[in-house]
Amino acid sequence: MGTFDNRHRKLVIDTPLWKSRRGSGLGASSQEDSDYWKDLEFPVTIQESGPIHYIQISPSKPHWVALTGSLKVQLFDSDSDALLKTLSKGKERVYGAKFRDEATLGLGTENGAVKVYSVGSKALLRDMNTGHTGPVQRIAFLTDKKHISSFSDDKTTILWDIPRGGCHPISTPLVLMITQLNYGIKRQSTPVVTLDHGSPVEDILFLQGGALLASAGGHHVILWDLTAGKYLAKMSPHSKTITSLSTVAVSPDDKLICTGSSDGLVQFLHRRAPEISESELLFMKRKEKNKYLTHMNFKPSVGDMVVPEYEYAHGRENKFDMYLRKFEFSKALDSVLRMYIQKKHPQYTYSVLKELKRRKMLSLAIAGRDDKSLGLLLTFATNNVNKMEYASLIHEVIEIVADLYADKFGVYPTLDKAFDLIRKKVEREANNMQTLMELKGSFKYDVVCCKNI
Repeated sequence: MGTFDNRHRKLVIDTPLWKSRRGSGLGASSQEDSDYWKDLEFPVTIQESGPIHYIQISPSKPHWVALTGSLKVQLFDSDSDALLKTLSKGKERVYGAKFRDEATLGLGTENGAVKVYSVGSKALLRDMNTGHTGPVQRIAFLTDKKHISSFSDDKTTILWDIPRGGCHPISTPLVLMITQLNYGIKRQSTPVVTLDHGSPVEDILFLQGGALLASAGGHHVILWDLTAGKYLAKMSPHSKTITSLSTVAVSPDDKLICTGSSDGLVQFLHRRAPEISESELLFMKRKEKNKYLTHMNFKPSVGDMVVPEYEYAHGRENKFDMYLRKFEFSKALDSVLRMYIQKKHPQYTYSVLKELKRRKMLSLAIAGRDDKSLGLLLTFATNNVNKMEYASLIHEVIEIVADLYADKFGVYPTLDKAFDLIRKKVEREANNMQTLMELKGSFKYDVVCCKNI
């Protein structure tokens, strides 16, 4: 029996073989292993329409979860398990989405292309489609973050240069670990080390540090020592062929385990918060009695937005809260579209729009408006379309307005004017980004020239 303990970054092998080969051993007691899994909360379950091929959690905060299905890649929040956005909603299948960092994500496609997306704007940054003739099943970013390797069903591996968007010539020694269905694992075209698994290899996984390798194939998983190039231990807990080691992902802070299965079932398992001892609880109660320390214990999470109270509320319930409680969604939206609130408290308008989206009532609240009330909504969209914290939701609002009021173009003057202004703002922003990219490229060129002098 073997388990992967992410807290200590080691593979726990409950077998005498390990101790006989290494003496001291790395195994933990069964009680520690049991306590580790008991710390997990009841799983949050989501049912997808197709099988889950690959899962990865962003190595840097906010630790978003990338879920690769058949035709799309979905990004989930690791704290709330909420769906944040969907990438690559096309007709072609996608495979093995991986984060380069918290801002960019790469994936392979059925037609042999390798694509790189911006996580924030969902914009396609690179489309490298001139190398492979078969589906790209897996990709991997190199440690310099400027190159990406792709592995295709056409039996080829290509190293891509991301800034240039083309195939990168290999001028320095490069080590690639390649699995084969002919019972072996090889590095490079000329093997440096060949490890005989004994059955067709389905997948491999490097453990922390890169000195240990786990290979899956047949009914067993084998742990290899790459430094010595020899076998360490074998685990055989399965009765059928092991097909993947990558349908489970663990967050770097060990607070979340995400699993996916071939029937489309996704589970988020969060680790329970540590229990507070009686002495700590008593100390906290004593601190709460001091009015000067009442609000010093609160620590906001990443992504929290500070929402001040209305100046005129005087502690009473806000109007939009009352309307939301009564399920009067259009009135709730109307109450935060007034120009005073848009200028002084735009966070309230954004929060109500986000709440309506969460309740799946955003289209219902936007529908059935006249030229004046629709103009207030489009004014908020126009003023905030280029703000990073509002952009994603504003884009969705604009799409809904375009769908619901497509027959009103040319009838509502406010609608025509607002969309023309939005188009100009988006074009101006795109031109600014293009100029910034050119300046960045010129700066890098100057730095290289200075180094060569």
